[in-house]
Amino acid sequence: MVAKARVNAQQAGLNHVTLHEANIENLPLPSASAGVVISNGAIKLTRDKVWVFREIRRILRPGGRL
Repeated sequence: MVAKARVNAQQAGLNHVTLHEANIENLPLPSASAGVVISNGAIKLTRDKVWVFREIRRILRPGGRL
């Protein structure tokens, strides 16, 4: 899915987009580095939703969106 999303982003000319495949409980991004986090349903499937939302909050920049 990530490979297909990368192709789609490239075809759409979205050069400012990066896509990462990662464990949602341990995102491979520095703190305050993401403007938007999109989940394909992984949050619903995780056991520790509080931890996941803490991790998302950690990587989102001020004013970032989920």
